Amino acid sequence: MKKSNEKNPINHTDSLLNMLVDDILDASDEDILEELRAEGLNLCDVAKNASGLVQNVVYEHNQNALEEARAAMLFNKQSTQPSLRVSDMKMKRAILKTLNANDNGVTLAARKEADLSDRDVDSLLHNMLELGIIDEDGNIL
Repeated sequence: MKKSNEKNPINHTDSLLNMLVDDILDASDEDILEELRAEGLNLCDVAKNASGLVQNVVYEHNQNALEEARAAMLFNKQSTQPSLRVSDMKMKRAILKTLNANDNGVTLAARKEADLSDRDVDSLLHNMLELGIIDEDGNIL
């Protein structure tokens, strides 16, 4: 059973706003300026305030669009990049040791594996995966 839209306060508010906007759009510039003068408002202040409101709305819209674009970019980046299937840190360190021990041209650039943080290990393995040195299971290619 559908409820009547007449009892919905949002619909009443929308109708009122639409009527007000239509009234403003139908008024001539002279009518609006005369009404502002009759209210005792400074036209320059009103214009500056209106301009500021428009600038704020545009800025907020652009910020939201930027955030949406960043989120979409991050989602695309994460969904298209290969990821290492190995989750155990001991296994990840073992992969690095194997890479460093093999004569495949990969070194840890004078770093000791034991001195690397877990984050460093993850970053190195991710880079090696992206470069095609290892596959998703950590096997040397």
